[in-house]
Amino acid sequence: MHVKYNGMFIATVSDIGDMCISRCYSGDNQFIIMDAVYIPPNNSLHAIRDFLYENLFIYSHDASAWLQKKKLEKALMICQ
Repeated sequence: MHVKYNGMFIATVSDIGDMCISRCYSGDNQFIIMDAVYIPPNNSLHAIRDFLYENLFIYSHDASAWLQKKKLEKALMICQ
């Protein structure tokens, strides 16, 4: 995927991990949210799940509407 420009950048730093989120646009007016996550060892799965949930939940269409925070108009897809 060729990216023409970046329209948004968010960095989150916490005791659980670090996250950088970027909204990247292609030439045909489509975009993708790219997310880089670093989670150091020795965190509980519960804490990791909560960290990911709190930071990525608002980027889903239904969650954005529920929280009244418009971040995306499309569905959330998380890839590993």
